[in-house]
Amino acid sequence: MSTILARPLVALLLVAIAIASASADAAQKKPIRVVDEQYSTDLSLRTYTTTCAEGTGCKTKVADAARAKSSDHPVSDSLTGSARVNATASASAFNVSASTIAYANYNQNETSAFANAFAESHLTFRTVASGTSALSLQFLARDQAYFTEGFVALYDVTLGQTLFDYSWDWGLSGNVPWLPDLSASISVTQWFDSKHLYSLKMGVGSNANTDSQSASISLTGLHPIAAPVPEPEASALALAGLIAVGAAVFRRKRAAA
Repeated sequence: MSTILARPLVALLLVAIAIASASADAAQKKPIRVVDEQYSTDLSLRTYTTTCAEGTGCKTKVADAARAKSSDHPVSDSLTGSARVNATASASAFNVSASTIAYANYNQNETSAFANAFAESHLTFRTVASGTSALSLQFLARDQAYFTEGFVALYDVTLGQTLFDYSWDWGLSGNVPWLPDLSASISVTQWFDSKHLYSLKMGVGSNANTDSQSASISLTGLHPIAAPVPEPEASALALAGLIAVGAAVFRRKRAAA
């Protein structure tokens, strides 16, 4: 009997713990309301195949493939040519990545191959409340990485001001502080005004030719929401209410027993 009576209390306590955990996670990330969002990927491949025959000489055939996607929802796409030629890209609110592989298959008479990939995201938003937020930018490149490019920038649309702008180009030249392991991290303490409109833009590209490249950018510190975030006092009241309801249920079942 005691086990049966304890089950409602356990369930209510689990719900209360979940609410408290969600509130704590929201407190670590700045709640924002998304006004507009756009995501895109752009992929292209090119392969050169040369065949030679006695009397007619050598002829080179060029094979192209390309595809572009654009949406107001996160997108991801991959394009494959021959066995060793591929381009992949993905874009979401706080993460963009691009990867390319291009190795000519000489057994199939391929003489050269190229692969290009680009991903971009554009998020327009307002913060739920004014205040300071700790943002973290993570950059990662792999393989050759020399022929990658990327950028991430935050704008105050209301004031027409650039709040930060980090980018790099071929050869990893730019203002991103790359480490020898081809990673970089930037921390930004940013003030947000709930009355202002903000724009976050991120993009990354990769270009391979007889090699492979990849790069990505991610940002943490912002959290899109669809409903108002409960204040700490409201969460405490909700927790107290759940406990009170649980106690009442326990007393009723005990009395009935």
